[in-house]
Amino acid sequence: MAVTTDCQILVDAPISEDEVKTLISKAWGLFDGQDGARVEVVLMGVKDHTLLHKQFLDDSTETDVMAFPYGDADLFGELLVNVDMARLQAETRGLAFGDELRLYIVHGCLHLLGFDDHCDDDRKKMRDAENKVLQI
Repeated sequence: MAVTTDCQILVDAPISEDEVKTLISKAWGLFDGQDGARVEVVLMGVKDHTLLHKQFLDDSTETDVMAFPYGDADLFGELLVNVDMARLQAETRGLAFGDELRLYIVHGCLHLLGFDDHCDDDRKKMRDAENKVLQI
């Protein structure tokens, strides 16, 4: 399944646009994403991410990634990724910054593909799918 990914990296991040596109394409192919879909991915800092979290979801807390599934022909969905949170969580969890950031991108993409993480069974399916895409 082909997907077009538009990527904007607004802050310093240990990942390239090509790598973001590769992650989205891999998830799309593994989990039967809509052929010909277009996904936008924006990597941003905590301040802007939190402002948008408040604006769109009426929640002023910091979060890792927001996924907006539109399902439209011209824009299937959008991911807003909090790069600063990935940096902080990587330090806290003893992981590489880039690995945490890749996880956020894949996690958001899986939400666009219909995965959820609100109950234990769904969280396990999400984790298994993340690991498959990231080959962990």
